[in-house]
Amino acid sequence: MTTVSLGDLFEFARNTKHPASCGIADGAYPFFLSSQDKVLTTNNPDIEGPALIFGNGGSASVHCVEGPFSASNHCYIAFPKNRQVDEVRFYNHYLKSNIHLLEAGFKGVGLKNISKSYLSSLPLLAAADATKRRVVAILDKAEGIRRKRKQIIDLTDSLLNSLFLEMFGDPLTNPNGWPEVLKLGDIAEIVSGITKGRKLNSQTTRGVPYLAVINVQDRHLKLNPLKTIEATENEIKKYRLKENDLLLTEGGDPDKLGRGTLWRNELTECIYQNHVFRVRIHDKNVNPVFLNSLIGSSRGKIYFLKSAKQTTGIATINKGQLEKFPLLLPPITLQRQFEEVRKSIRTIECKIKLTDEADKDLFVSLSNHVFHRTMACP
Repeated sequence: MTTVSLGDLFEFARNTKHPASCGIADGAYPFFLSSQDKVLTTNNPDIEGPALIFGNGGSASVHCVEGPFSASNHCYIAFPKNRQVDEVRFYNHYLKSNIHLLEAGFKGVGLKNISKSYLSSLPLLAAADATKRRVVAILDKAEGIRRKRKQIIDLTDSLLNSLFLEMFGDPLTNPNGWPEVLKLGDIAEIVSGITKGRKLNSQTTRGVPYLAVINVQDRHLKLNPLKTIEATENEIKKYRLKENDLLLTEGGDPDKLGRGTLWRNELTECIYQNHVFRVRIHDKNVNPVFLNSLIGSSRGKIYFLKSAKQTTGIATINKGQLEKFPLLLPPITLQRQFEEVRKSIRTIECKIKLTDEADKDLFVSLSNHVFHRTMACP
């Protein structure tokens, strides 16, 4: 098979000046981040596709876009020299099927980055235009099926948000007049986790799984990848998670403030790092599922944005600010009703996700088949 470099077929744009915070949730055009699976939006696109977008920090990612868009300054943008949409679609599929090519280019200590020169030298399969159109037609159709299933999953989140508003009212204006006298620190113990690189002074340790910021997503856990850390028995006892512990991230991008989820004993033993807070409720009148949704609501987002320390697009909250979060407390019976309905919806969502994972494996197999068999017969 003949190969060419990405730089032979694509030319890079100048780096964008937009920080990640320029993206919004409900704009008309895509706003790309340095992420494999998250895209925000904008109402003021300043770049015209078609183009490939590569994340240049954190983890390997590639997206394609055909029309107007914007991107954060953590992205590289590459335009096809022939200006053809099929060129972008074809190589987007190819690179996603060979994501290891991108992963190999991330270098550095801590937050790793990929360089523009590395991307430019990436080896790509050369193909005739007719072959590209045939491959794109096959893979676009398969990806479309998966995209529809993802839309269903996204709708369940919208349904849960609507359910929360219907049962409790707008958490910002509190039209039902629920009590607002207590703070989060009044009803829960808040503890940040274990620090990496601390001095152990020859103490006996053992490896134990721990959650980092990347593992704590918005109302769900991402346990792949999951790392281990050497810790003493006293540290393991102190930071060991218990069922219904609420995990909240310290910060990052402003949109991540208040992001958190509940621990459901997914592992027999697990602790967490110091950029994650553990909120352990000790008040029987507060339901953890309700609290998770309240903190993740507009009430939480606005409170944390006002309270957080922000520098160059990064926002962080400390334990004191978290303890002062103003609660809104409906009757515990209503909170539990919300938990039961939410549980039913999440059960359906889990079944859909299992099907989606199976489809993902099939899509990878199909991609490999198409690129290895079809490319041999242009």
